[in-house]
Amino acid sequence: MKKFILLFLTTICLTFSSFAQMPCISFMGIPVDGDPKEVVDKLINKGFTYADHNKGSHYRLSGYFNGNKSNVYVCYYNNIVHRIMVCESNTSSEASIKIQFNKLITTFNNNTKYTGGERNRYISDEDDISYNMRVKDKQYDALFIYNFSDWLLEYEKFIKTLDTEEITIHLQNIFSTYENADTGDFDIKVMYNNFISTENNVDLSIWPSKNHAFVYMIINTNIQIKKLEKNKKVW
Repeated sequence: MKKFILLFLTTICLTFSSFAQMPCISFMGIPVDGDPKEVVDKLINKGFTYADHNKGSHYRLSGYFNGNKSNVYVCYYNNIVHRIMVCESNTSSEASIKIQFNKLITTFNNNTKYTGGERNRYISDEDDISYNMRVKDKQYDALFIYNFSDWLLEYEKFIKTLDTEEITIHLQNIFSTYENADTGDFDIKVMYNNFISTENNVDLSIWPSKNHAFVYMIINTNIQIKKLEKNKKVW
């Protein structure tokens, strides 16, 4: 393994209403989302240098990341950024790679914004990286998923403050968001009708109305079982 590679992956941030926006994973404080040219400009402002552009695929910049000279790839699809990849420019020894890999795992393990994958493992001193990759076709990687719990807590407080008219607009925006979304059997309107028609499925003592509770439930459910949890990743 001659180069240490770090990938930042994310889906497009979904905006559920004009009141609140789903948090977006970021790279060096820059949201991994939106217009690729704007992301490139922000990286240039942070000291990176424009290198080249593979039209319809990615921009490449050069500079320093974590103290190492690196190439940064701003990857996009349909003119929306969906991931950023960092690849060190210089080759590294296996000992150096082990140190960097393990340091990054520790950094993300200590960051409450991310939850580590079950298979994440440190590279041991005895591990022969070159042999394992060349002969055993082994891949060394670690996966971390964005944790939405803090955002959900703030969102819960936020929706409790909305009046009837505001919550109606909120619901309309949610329905609009999912109208043409690839959500499979995640039918938002069916779930809404079932939720509203059921008498004993929510503790209204903590919610102004069932509509308020539904807005929170649907966002929470989507995060837990659908694409947001699966795609907002650091790899």
